[in-house]
Amino acid sequence: MLKDIIKKNIEKHSLIDPGDLVILGLSGGPDSMCLMNVLYNLKDRMKFELVFAHVSHNFRIAEGRKDMEFVRSIGEKYNVKTFVKEVDCPKMALDMKISGEEAGRLARYEFFNEIENLYTEKSCENSYRREQIKVAVAHNMWDQSETILFRILRGSGVDGIAGIEYKSKNAVGSNVIRPMLNISRNRIEEYCEEKRLNPRMDETNQKDVYTRNKIRLKLIPCINEMFNTDVNKTLFSLGENAKIDKEYMWAEADKAYGRVLLEENLKYAEKSVVFIQRELWNYHSAIVHRVLLKAFRKIGLNKDVLRGHIARALEIIKIENRPKELTLPDGFTLEVAYGRVTCIKRVKNEKNFLKKREFSSIEKCEDYIKNNLSGKHKVQYAVFDLEKLKQKYAISEDFREIELRNRKSGDYIRLNGIAGRKKLQDFLVDMKVPRQERDRIDLVCIADEILWIADDRCRRRKNCEFTLDNSTKHIILLEIQGILC
Repeated sequence: MLKDIIKKNIEKHSLIDPGDLVILGLSGGPDSMCLMNVLYNLKDRMKFELVFAHVSHNFRIAEGRKDMEFVRSIGEKYNVKTFVKEVDCPKMALDMKISGEEAGRLARYEFFNEIENLYTEKSCENSYRREQIKVAVAHNMWDQSETILFRILRGSGVDGIAGIEYKSKNAVGSNVIRPMLNISRNRIEEYCEEKRLNPRMDETNQKDVYTRNKIRLKLIPCINEMFNTDVNKTLFSLGENAKIDKEYMWAEADKAYGRVLLEENLKYAEKSVVFIQRELWNYHSAIVHRVLLKAFRKIGLNKDVLRGHIARALEIIKIENRPKELTLPDGFTLEVAYGRVTCIKRVKNEKNFLKKREFSSIEKCEDYIKNNLSGKHKVQYAVFDLEKLKQKYAISEDFREIELRNRKSGDYIRLNGIAGRKKLQDFLVDMKVPRQERDRIDLVCIADEILWIADDRCRRRKNCEFTLDNSTKHIILLEIQGILC
């Protein structure tokens, strides 16, 4: 029975756990109505809560509102809480310069996320942890075969041909599950008829206005007629075979990632992942490709990275002794310099701000740090002996002589273990900071002397001449608030 297949899929792929909340995307069509009926009949036995969610996209306003009322009536009939929303997707597509299909998908993602937020609030009577909330969608075998064929036509690699996963995260981080992925549309329609579910029909599915519709309505029937009696099943099998290879290569890439990783900086606005260049060379390009994809996903690049970008990245990684940079979409960059490969997310048009506070004892300063600064990711701080500073420099009451800026010619710092001054230029070369990065580093200075290099790559080094000691009585605390680099 179809219900048994879906239950087996849920158990085999760990789609739903006892105590979970399942948000079902219910359009009212045959696929979602079939999944609705099955999940409704499984929820008590498998001990999960079920709610319905429906978005009217305004592509077919009159019919869309009828769909919405139909879904509301289903919620009342089954006594299941139902959320509905109307979104002007044609306007959304125009404003965002994306396809109507993509606008509809984003509208659904955002609505599902709104519902998740309601159920994760502590004020909610039955609140859930984020990982307990699953968004169920009714993709089936035919959707999978259309996706695979679409990706073949675009020249996708193994990961693309593997198709849709039984579970994944969408663009806003929701846990999406697809319990019907191996069930044909014919079986779904038979189930709807058998259970008298009377689903709604969307006539736009029969119009070849989208590429997917053209594949479904023209290309697949043509292939079936000329070469194969069931190309959907054949393509589904191709996807399952590709998944085996995909899983193996990603497992190897995960191992390689840990071996070549130098550092991860993920808590700042300018997130970065740094690898050892020579270690990365030792792996096959199929593994390096996935290592880089994993790094960029960690720092927030959720869009598909074009094959051309990856090919260029693989080229420049092999170039020694010459700094290279590759620009990716949305401010992401791959940099190769000083034996390091850095994946970084650039942040533009935002400023850091410097605050200065005076304390009359170390204890008072420590109390302030503990109560106001500890654990805050967007604040970094350093402390100095104020009396030592005043002995060397004429400092006004508002400390305006101490400034936050980028480097200038003649900047220097005094460091432990180094006699005399160290030129900033020489220090940055020693620390192997790429040339293109040196003008971006935050410095806290008084005149040409650097008090503090506020940058992870430089280990947040401080001037040793003004450090605290047993004789310290007055302290200046410097806080940088904003973007941490």
